[in-house]
Amino acid sequence: MTRHHVKTAYGKRGSRITRGIAAGLLLCLALGACSEPMAAISEIDKFRIMAVQVEPPEIRPGESATHRALFADPHGEGREVTLLWATLLGELSEKSTDGSGGMLGTPGMTFGDDTYTVTVPADVLEGIPEETAELRATTVVILCAGGVIDLQSIEEVFAGGDLSALTGDSDLLCQGGDMLTAFKQFRISNKGDDQRNTNPTIDWLKLDGNILNPVDEESPEGGEDIGVFTCTDVDKCLEGVPLAALLTENSYQTYELEQFGEVETVSDDPYISWFVTGGHFSNDRSRPVASNQTFKVTWAPPLMGGTFTLWAVAHDLRGGTSWKRYTVKGITPDST
Repeated sequence: MTRHHVKTAYGKRGSRITRGIAAGLLLCLALGACSEPMAAISEIDKFRIMAVQVEPPEIRPGESATHRALFADPHGEGREVTLLWATLLGELSEKSTDGSGGMLGTPGMTFGDDTYTVTVPADVLEGIPEETAELRATTVVILCAGGVIDLQSIEEVFAGGDLSALTGDSDLLCQGGDMLTAFKQFRISNKGDDQRNTNPTIDWLKLDGNILNPVDEESPEGGEDIGVFTCTDVDKCLEGVPLAALLTENSYQTYELEQFGEVETVSDDPYISWFVTGGHFSNDRSRPVASNQTFKVTWAPPLMGGTFTLWAVAHDLRGGTSWKRYTVKGITPDST
């Protein structure tokens, strides 16, 4: 699958664009992708975007944030997928503004690049009271599978400030193909390292008690460790195989949050979302079991068996995200 990345960046502090879409962005961020159905669907049986990561998820003024998207096109037969990125600077503080600030980055186009990086201005927090010196930037990623992105039309959408056209399939913006859109926020602050958010990380994943090695994202065609689940009867197949995951110790962060004039220490409570190209999970999302901090779920393969791709996506409450990909195989009575 060929990935083309179109990189462009817009956004003025306090502009009509960022204010007008704030409520919609919060909903989109909760769902992970605005083009997806409201209901959580863990089986990847069509062109889907599952997550967007920003590394690091909280930066200081003048620093850069690198983005990548997790998506799949299982029935695309190798069709080309083009990614267009744009970053808007949205405010969290009560600071008044005259709308100045300029664009984040330089508009342009690159090919064959799996990541998108944006650098925020060094003076982005100037004029904001130190105790509330925090801004939130929002990155939009548009995926066009099997079609051509109309860059001019998309620029006109951003210039007009009405981003509703970006939240659904559109022949105007992705000519001749399928389009998906997702929004991702990251923070800009002067917090100390002990208070800045980092992305949670999966330490290991076990299939029926056996640790699986993730697919090497640098060379995804080789070196895969396949986890096999053999069920001897239909009841065992439907019951599924247990999956358990553990996050690294530094995935469990605490930070200080001021509410109603009082500062309290808050836990970042990570969770895992599950995705697979076949079969189903007992739950689409897992939170840690208190006794051993593992994240548990069961996976039941299709009765015809087969080899499938499984993703475990770790999230925290402040927008931290990371994932690992695995290959799993189900051997069932109907497939032997």
